[in-house]
Amino acid sequence: KEKEYEKIKDLEVEIDCLCKQINRNSIANPYTNVTTSMLHEQWKMLQELADQRRKESEEEKKRQLASDQVRKLFIQLATELNGWLEQTQGRLNNVGLGEASLEEQVELLNNLDVELEAQRPKLGELEDCHQQLQDAYEDLDLPVSMATLRSVWNQLSTGLKYTRNEIENQILTRDSKGLSKTQLDDLRRCFNHFDKDHTGRLECPEFKACLVSIGHSIVAEDKKQRKTS
Repeated sequence: KEKEYEKIKDLEVEIDCLCKQINRNSIANPYTNVTTSMLHEQWKMLQELADQRRKESEEEKKRQLASDQVRKLFIQLATELNGWLEQTQGRLNNVGLGEASLEEQVELLNNLDVELEAQRPKLGELEDCHQQLQDAYEDLDLPVSMATLRSVWNQLSTGLKYTRNEIENQILTRDSKGLSKTQLDDLRRCFNHFDKDHTGRLECPEFKACLVSIGHSIVAEDKKQRKTS
């Protein structure tokens, strides 16, 4: 089309020269009502539309590239954070399984809490990335979803608080009852033995078995309760 337009412009120049030779301002074309001025105007309009379309295409390409970069960043950060959360959850589950004292366990939990808070900016960055991705894509297909990260984060945060509160209560009980470290260690080993799924909690049958193993007579207690009632 560019070559055809250039030919029309060349013909226009020839016609102007011819008009000057015969002392005419212009020569009417009996075969068409289209004038060169109309062609110039339409060509200009097409050029402007083409430039606008080209600009829009370039902007869309930049937007897609930027969105892809955000998606890659989200996947990288989400994978890293999810792995760290799972690893830290494992460390939390193992807090009461070692030989550490109750005070040492509390200190360990405090350190885990500090480490968790240190990861919070990364969680915030992921929230920002996720919002951008939601604005850019109708369907997000991600290896680790933002909902999963929030859930694991809240579970770990709640678990830290719960476990620390439990251990602090154990310290208060120990100090008020005057239990020795050996007695506490025996209780802990017994508890861990019956805590098969490592949840830090015992169901009623497990709890009764734990009490029996440390010398409590559940049958005698039940008889006493029935007599009282």
